[in-house]
Amino acid sequence: GSVINSSWVVTDVFKDNLILSSMIAIAIFLALVATLDSNLCAVYSLAKNEVQKISKYSMELLLCVSSLIVICLEPTIVEMFLVYGTIRTAIAVPTILVIYQKFDEDRLFYATLSAVIIGFVGYMTMAVLNLPYGFVFTCLALTIPLCGYKK
Repeated sequence: GSVINSSWVVTDVFKDNLILSSMIAIAIFLALVATLDSNLCAVYSLAKNEVQKISKYSMELLLCVSSLIVICLEPTIVEMFLVYGTIRTAIAVPTILVIYQKFDEDRLFYATLSAVIIGFVGYMTMAVLNLPYGFVFTCLALTIPLCGYKK
């Protein structure tokens, strides 16, 4: 028969079936590992090109810092995905500016770095304090890199 889920909670569909529950748990775990892997590779590549001294340990440093944040703040899976989305939002405008070659290199670098830090810290603060204004920091993460625009 068909499974009806009126509450729209995806995991409720799988709660009575161990095989399906195991499969969704594995799928979620693998999605998180793939996300972490791509971020570690990106940080290594950036560090290798920009800061030669720390590139050797950049992946380990990112892993330790992110593990410390998870241990201290204990975010939910949803909060982690939303924070990741906020950080990725900070890269949208720089990507467009680089494609159209309309950027000042130094200003764009520092504006993007500021956007990532402000977006991450602000969003996590709102999440930890259970305040509904986290979207403001996502909007800031999107708009701050516009400071790197050059005609």
